[in-house]
Amino acid sequence: MFKYYKGEKENPYKNAHDKGWFWEGERMFLESEQSFDDWADEITTTEKEVKGKAKQFFSKLSEKQKAIVLYINNLIIKWCPMEDADFIFNY
Repeated sequence: MFKYYKGEKENPYKNAHDKGWFWEGERMFLESEQSFDDWADEITTTEKEVKGKAKQFFSKLSEKQKAIVLYINNLIIKWCPMEDADFIFNY
């Protein structure tokens, strides 16, 4: 289910910006006991609103991956608003 987080105690991607963020986001998603079902409305809204590159990217993800990507994106917006969130397309 998770692409980067495999239960490690420490982030094995500390020196890899994108992968490091993805590992942390997946770990936090799991540890905060997020429910995939709780993301259904946001997934539906996002699918209707995204265009271009974002639409192509989002359409290739499974429903669970969409929830994780939205969660990670929300973390970035909240905690690092100056960060260029386009790296999410590398997920």
